[in-house]
Amino acid sequence: MELAKGIVDASPDQEDADQDCNRNSDDHQQNLPWCICRKCRAMDQPRENVCCRRCICVTTTDAFENLVLDRDVLGVAIVSRSFIYADEPVYTPASYRMAAYRQWTMWQHGYLSRGNCRVLPSCVVWAVRNRYPAHMGYI
Repeated sequence: MELAKGIVDASPDQEDADQDCNRNSDDHQQNLPWCICRKCRAMDQPRENVCCRRCICVTTTDAFENLVLDRDVLGVAIVSRSFIYADEPVYTPASYRMAAYRQWTMWQHGYLSRGNCRVLPSCVVWAVRNRYPAHMGYI
C-alpha cells in the first residue's frame, strides 16, 4: 500500500531537491541548523530537535492534512482505539493530539511494538499542537 510507505523516505528527485535547498538564507536556518523545512521550532529536549528533512515541509502536503490532521479521520482513530481497549471514546484536544501523533507514526513507520518509539519531527508536533491546542501546556 503506497500510503503505508510514507512520504518521509526521500526519492532520488527529493534528495536532489534537498541538496538544492538554500539552508543558510535566513535567520531560521541560522538559529535551527538541524531544520531543513523551515517549519520547525526548538523543542524542550535536544533529542526532540528533529526535522522532516524536506525542502517543502511534509506538514504542507494534502496527505498530511488528510491523514494526520483531519478531525473525522482522527475521530475514527479514537473510536477504533476505544474499541480495542474497551473504553469510552474521549473527544478532547488532548485525545485528538494523541490520535494525530499515532496517525503520523503509523503512516511513516507502520505498527511499532510497545516500547519501540520514534521521535516525531518538530514541524509535525507543532502542526498538530496548532490544530488541536491545549488550554494549559501540551501533552
